[in-house]
Amino acid sequence: MISNTMDNFGIFLPAQDANALSKVKQAIDDVVAQRVAGVDLVTVAVMEAVAKVKLTVGNGDFAPAFAGSLLSKYAQTPADFESAICLLKMDQSANPFSAQLAGYLERHGSLMPTTRVFSATGPYDAWEKTGFYQAHMNGIVNNVAAFAQRTAPKTKQPVIIDVGPATGVLLARILNRLVDDHDLEAINLVLIDISTAMLEGASAYCLEHVSVPLQITTIECHIEDIKPEQLAQIESNKPIWFAHASASLHHMPHTQKQKAMETLGGLTDHLLITEFDANNDLPEANTPELFYSVVGLYGYFFDDICKSPATEVEKRASIDDFLLSEAVIIIRSEHRFGSSEELGRIDYHAHRDVWIEAAKHTGWTVYRAETSVVVPDGGRAVTFFLDIGKMPINGELYT
Repeated sequence: MISNTMDNFGIFLPAQDANALSKVKQAIDDVVAQRVAGVDLVTVAVMEAVAKVKLTVGNGDFAPAFAGSLLSKYAQTPADFESAICLLKMDQSANPFSAQLAGYLERHGSLMPTTRVFSATGPYDAWEKTGFYQAHMNGIVNNVAAFAQRTAPKTKQPVIIDVGPATGVLLARILNRLVDDHDLEAINLVLIDISTAMLEGASAYCLEHVSVPLQITTIECHIEDIKPEQLAQIESNKPIWFAHASASLHHMPHTQKQKAMETLGGLTDHLLITEFDANNDLPEANTPELFYSVVGLYGYFFDDICKSPATEVEKRASIDDFLLSEAVIIIRSEHRFGSSEELGRIDYHAHRDVWIEAAKHTGWTVYRAETSVVVPDGGRAVTFFLDIGKMPINGELYT
């Protein structure tokens, strides 16, 4: 169960609030433009702007969160970071994102990721113990099972693609549910991921925990940049029952999402996607709209991790070495689409409607589109599920 501590954060920042917060951004831009190398930033004007705007926007807690996050990006001296931390602490009791970022800056003394995300499975393990992730897994397993009831496998040894299998825990649950529901005898599994550690970990977990024999093919690449020889290796397994991508296709900007969906459309007639409902893709860098979505989404996750049964060491690793490192890279990015040279931004969470349009644009038919996890007590959607295909089906389609 996700705490409702952040249920005042939506997905999109209201236009009037964005206009008001632009005054805070302008104050920071002015301070940075006037700085002298090696000299502390003079942040009095920024503090004054935050104090005024905080009283006029719908979510006043976001004003210092935005200012502190943006200021930390330009901080160079200990005093600069102290100013950013001071802003973040103005609302940390109501905003887990501000509390965690302030602590991160105090511990590490810079706004740099602690490690390359997904270079190891450990930081991901603690997240899998959270209330959110358990609800997330249950929703995905049930949604995949519902798809399989409508589009049953034509063989007892089907081929399934999984893009971004993480540790394999979720994937094993999906496979065992399909085995039980359809009396499968074996599964030919194609795993696609950029991380050797994730591919090895997921393969080992599934081999140990799935109840039927598996033949596993691992493809180490970005799905949007897959090589012809890798595609040929996958195509040799056709026909492919379906491809599954849980929280893995947001690791690329909008145009690359479309490219990935086109690639998968050449491999199978069925694609099941679960993604985070956010607005981190289309807004420009450094804008209140982008930071609002980042603060809201990651704040939910930090709050949930802190309330999870994971150990304190696991919680810290999950936040600092995984989720907060992701958020830090988004904050630091100077361009909407970033680059491999610029800390390698890999997170571009988009709203459900953006995904639906991308699916239609690349020739997919949307069969089902629904929210899968919602923050309790009237909070915002956190994840959604898309069931898309290449073939017409009986019954009503999503419109």
